[in-house]
Amino acid sequence: MEKTKGRKTEKKVVDPEKLEKQIKKILKSFFWLPTLKSKTCYLRLHDDHDGTMKGRIMVSFSEDGDCWLRIDEPVLGLRFRTFGGGGRSFHTRNALQILALAIILDQQKYPDPD
Repeated sequence: MEKTKGRKTEKKVVDPEKLEKQIKKILKSFFWLPTLKSKTCYLRLHDDHDGTMKGRIMVSFSEDGDCWLRIDEPVLGLRFRTFGGGGRSFHTRNALQILALAIILDQQKYPDPD
């Protein structure tokens, strides 16, 4: 057991084979996570910025559901379209939604310094 602020919590052990099966099932589904919003940028500063505050990964979704991934140093942009927009990266787009949710959770628990 792990202690968290005076209370005990149990760490969950996930069976990697079951997890992979669940992720594959999710990635084969079309979904929109209700926590995510279009025209909102979800970003995370990388751990080794050495005080420069540079090097963020940014994920956003347009109103049509296309996913945008950006890295601020150097400035790059990648787009993963929905099938309606000629997309070829269905699974990658789904995975990026999961990444955005992970960024939200990390920011809630360990916010980036200002």
